[in-house]
Amino acid sequence: TKENIINTLKQSSEISQNDVLVIYLAGHGLAVNGHWYFLPTETQLKNDISYYTEVGISASEIRELLAKLKIQKILIMVDSCYSGAGLTAFRKLKDSQRHFTRSLSKDVGLVVLAATRQDQEAAELGDLGHGLFTFVVTNGMNGAADFLPKNDKISAHEVVGYTAQAIPTYSNKYLGASQDPTFFTLG
Repeated sequence: TKENIINTLKQSSEISQNDVLVIYLAGHGLAVNGHWYFLPTETQLKNDISYYTEVGISASEIRELLAKLKIQKILIMVDSCYSGAGLTAFRKLKDSQRHFTRSLSKDVGLVVLAATRQDQEAAELGDLGHGLFTFVVTNGMNGAADFLPKNDKISAHEVVGYTAQAIPTYSNKYLGASQDPTFFTLG
């Protein structure tokens, strides 16, 4: 639910700055006037677009909650339609996180990986047992993304690289059209 997601993010303030925060959102998403909204489980089908902006959680809301945290390592993965529309809001997180802009290194940073461009729907394929994004990310984390260098360790950057290459390949195979993940990395 929206309340549980927001409360969980607020409780993350207890996480040490040296820990890693991974946020994985999978579900319905909607872009309204260039802003992305994650639609939690209580969302109902309605004809009123303003309803979705009220019940949904915007990327900007998530960014504001994350900006209050002291944590220095954040990985955000979003498996939803139109999720690329949230990247603009998440990019602004770097400006509100002093520790990101103060000391960029391999050990400090923000990685955001979205299933689609801002104008695309995310594929849900029964043959794969998951959404296409979840299927590819899971394969990557299970070892397929270990290639820069191959060392039995998988970094967030490797997951991004693998996902960016694999999703268009799988989507063309299963859908006959490309689904294009979007991402950005800082640090």
